[in-house]
Formats: sequence, C-alpha cells, structure tokens
Amino acid sequence: MRTSLPLPTLDQLRSLFETPNFSVFGQSLCLRQQVQNYRDLTNRAIQLAVNPSIYLAFLHLHGPHPPHVFNRLTGGFTLSNSPIRGCTDSLALTDRTLGEIRRAMETTGVWDHSVVLVASDHHSTIVASV
Repeated sequence: MRTSLPLPTLDQLRSLFETPNFSVFGQSLCLRQQVQNYRDLTNRAIQLAVNPSIYLAFLHLHGPHPPHVFNRLTGGFTLSNSPIRGCTDSLALTDRTLGEIRRAMETTGVWDHSVVLVASDHHSTIVASV
C-alpha cells in the first residue's frame, strides 16, 4: 500500500500481528486503506455529481458493508470493524455522504436540474427526490 521500500517492509512485519478485522495496533492496515478508498471515492463522486456537462453518472459507493470504520458518535474514522455497532455507524456514514453530495450539487446549482436515484442492494431500497 505504500511506495518507499522501508514502509512496505514495516507493513509486512506488522501484518504478522493483525488480520483485516483485528490489530494489536488499533485499526488494521486494511481498515486504514478502506478509509482512504472511501475518501477517494467520495471526492470523485462529488466531482462527477457537480459537473454540469455530465448528463448521466452512476455513483457506486461502499455503503454499510464491512469492514466498518466510521464512528457516528465522534464523526471520525476510528472504529475498528465493530461487527454489531458498525453497521449502524456505516448507515450514518452513508447518510452523511449522500448529504455531502447533495450540498455540493446545491452549491454548484446542478441540484435543481437533476434527478437523483438512490438504490441499495438490500431489501430497503430508497428512491430519492427529483
């Protein structure tokens, strides 16, 4: 995950003491990568959503799936994959992310001329506003 030689070597040693879901160091390297992936994906989704020259965009966001890294009580990415509480926290993150995208669309003026459909891969599919 890192580029210079000493850092991946340290990561390899660290991986002996952790799994994707557990680490004696707090968050595992896998969870830290999940946070970075979330941030990169959300930033790119916002760029696409506010671009008035794009007429159709399909944004596939991670949503409330493990590994769970978001802590809704602190608003930070500090959770260490709590399988029970984590799902609720991940739903809160999904809500926050959709809010960020909407605010960005409102700020740039594309919200009033857009149709937004939000769907889920679970039985509780949601359809959002026009």
